[in-house]
Amino acid sequence: MKNLQRILVPTDFSDDSRRAIEMAVLLASGAEASVELLHVRALHTDDPYRPEHHFPRPDELAQILASQDEASLSALETPSSVPFKRTTVRASHVAPAILEHAEKTEADLIVLGTHGRTGLAHAVMGSVAEAVVRGASRPVVTVPGRKMNPAETLVLTDLLVPLDLSDLSASVLEEAVALARRHGSRLHLLHVIEEVPHPAFYLSGARSILEVFPGLEDRVRKKLEDLAAEIATDLPCQCIVAEGRTHRKIVEMASELACGLIVLGSPIRSGIDRLLIGSVTGKVLRMAPKPVLAVRRTGAAGS
Repeated sequence: MKNLQRILVPTDFSDDSRRAIEMAVLLASGAEASVELLHVRALHTDDPYRPEHHFPRPDELAQILASQDEASLSALETPSSVPFKRTTVRASHVAPAILEHAEKTEADLIVLGTHGRTGLAHAVMGSVAEAVVRGASRPVVTVPGRKMNPAETLVLTDLLVPLDLSDLSASVLEEAVALARRHGSRLHLLHVIEEVPHPAFYLSGARSILEVFPGLEDRVRKKLEDLAAEIATDLPCQCIVAEGRTHRKIVEMASELACGLIVLGSPIRSGIDRLLIGSVTGKVLRMAPKPVLAVRRTGAAGS
């Protein structure tokens, strides 16, 4: 995404999707990129036996729905300052169609809104956004429209960059730095210490891993500072070390620092892991009231 030219924005014409368009415009304006709005018309919407459809012929129904989609896509308001393209495709499933179109058009970034489902609804229905993040070979920005204040203006003044200090942290920070340079952003590098002391340590009265290892916080901060000095030398940068549940601390710090975007590493998964998104990245996607940029990290074991 360092060379951002093409941004793909899947839309279902909801308010969540409109917020995603706003974010895409913001990102495009800093990079002189173009934006393509994509609407995927799932085949089940063409089913003539659905109660809400009373058309005698499936082909007639498909034509009417296609016309409605084209009209809705054309009606979306877009600023003249950013080049826009509008595309409609028909597919069996939405997420695979988005991923296929992103590959076909060589999009540099996917930006899409999330509907904020939780609990049973999320478990049963899943999330198109999460499926796209799992399967994408390019960075993905998710925008939680329903969790955001409708009056809130999307800005990139401050970026939160959680880092696990693995060998792949540098690639995540490089993406954040490229984005910060385009938008004049401040960086907040965060590492969360989540280790739980062995029960034997409780006999000493310790309730924190930082109490057990007093110099740990300073060593972690030094690693963050070294990484910042190497990659983000010309940018304002704050290094933060926190203790707690990683995903909760990330969400908490993003709100506390009023960050406009969270930049996270998203590991490449295969096999059964590809069907799961129980990682830190997945939990942050579900919980965060802020947009999240998931950066692909080839070879990562977890995030």
